[in-house]
Amino acid sequence: MSARRSIVLATTLVLFSLNCRLADAQTYAVLPLCNLTGDSSLDPSAYGIAATLYDALRYVPGVRLVERLRVNQVLQEKDLGDAGLLKRQVSDGEAKELGVLLASDFLFVGEYQQQPASTLLRVTLRCVAPTDGSIDPSKCAKADADKKELFLLQDRLCRQILERGFSQTVPDLLPHDAEAHKLWNEGWQHFYAREYDRAEICFKQAAERDHNFEAATQSQAFMEWKDPSWRARTYLGAVDQPFEAVFDPMKNAVGKVMRRTGDDVRLAAKQATIFGRTKTTLFSYGTDVEVELKGFGDFTGIRIRAKKRNALVDAFGEAKGLIRDVLKAFDAEIQSVAPAAP
Repeated sequence: MSARRSIVLATTLVLFSLNCRLADAQTYAVLPLCNLTGDSSLDPSAYGIAATLYDALRYVPGVRLVERLRVNQVLQEKDLGDAGLLKRQVSDGEAKELGVLLASDFLFVGEYQQQPASTLLRVTLRCVAPTDGSIDPSKCAKADADKKELFLLQDRLCRQILERGFSQTVPDLLPHDAEAHKLWNEGWQHFYAREYDRAEICFKQAAERDHNFEAATQSQAFMEWKDPSWRARTYLGAVDQPFEAVFDPMKNAVGKVMRRTGDDVRLAAKQATIFGRTKTTLFSYGTDVEVELKGFGDFTGIRIRAKKRNALVDAFGEAKGLIRDVLKAFDAEIQSVAPAAP
């Protein structure tokens, strides 16, 4: 094993163990909440409450988290999600099934609805164990708030769950401007809907409102980097892992997929900084596959282009299928990396 690979492997193991110091770490998945109010203007909170809980769980020892990108993919496969949001309420039985598909030990699901003859919203979060469908009451939360205070309610719910369910001292989770955080939530909602221009506007406005909102600044930089190519099939995604933890799994995934196609593969993956971008390019004969990765702090941007050589139109779907296979193999590679024992 080369010195470089040894360093990368050691770094990867450390990164995967940051939130997982115990050998018996448990895996949690957080689903977006279901908006039962009928008011689409409250949709961003469905993602925002889940995102706030997800980010808070990052700092709990012994907890591993299922990637939000993976959660969104499974919801779409089961026709339960769209644009990072739930289409309908998820029953505990469905939560059990989703937990198995996501390979999680526990799954957070929830919903919010308007109380009769009032402007109050009731938000409910449940923690379901996929093995038997049981609910852990210590990790459940319920709270009421006025529509205008829904943002502040995110903090209260997370405190309930972390303090009661994980005996975790909770710092100030939401130090940012409320409107900035709302815009950030809306940006990711647009992103999952592939409305990239609208997502970029939301992230930019969030960063401008609160210059200390690092997540908004990183998200804005990610959207400025996207630069989709209309000359090929293009995939744009974000993974909740730092660059060092993503590079080798992606390299392995592309290698496995391209070998399966029967193409002669040149896997001399190159890392180079080009105009400020960290770029990995992998080529095969017959079909060009270009994979670009760039770190944005807590997450990594992924852009994949695939096309038939010298063809601008993918008439037979080869490029689209190839991207799908690369993402599936990448997901398997990410899940196969076990956290390091202390």
